[in-house]
Amino acid sequence: MSGGQISGENTEETVKSFWKTPTERDVKYIKWIRSLPCIVCQFPAPSDPHHTETGGKGIKASDYTCIPLCHMHHQMVHIFGKQTFQEQMKIDFESVSKRLNAIWKENLP
Repeated sequence: MSGGQISGENTEETVKSFWKTPTERDVKYIKWIRSLPCIVCQFPAPSDPHHTETGGKGIKASDYTCIPLCHMHHQMVHIFGKQTFQEQMKIDFESVSKRLNAIWKENLP
């Protein structure tokens, strides 16, 4: 083994596969998020599921990072940016998504 290779594998491919963790997809969870009112204005469902995190370059974020936003507030996040939106609306996306995850898990059959 020379040149940084591991068991005949290309080191670059090994590193890429290590960092590309599978994205968590849950159609039922997204459907539930859509059924909730907007966390900002309580506009009734259907809400837009907004992914609060990014998965990284070319990788989609986990569905479990979604929060419900009405279409207007969803657009505002993308226009003004995550940080500015959270400061202006006095909302912490991470704590909201963690709470929604806890509620979801509590109510699983």
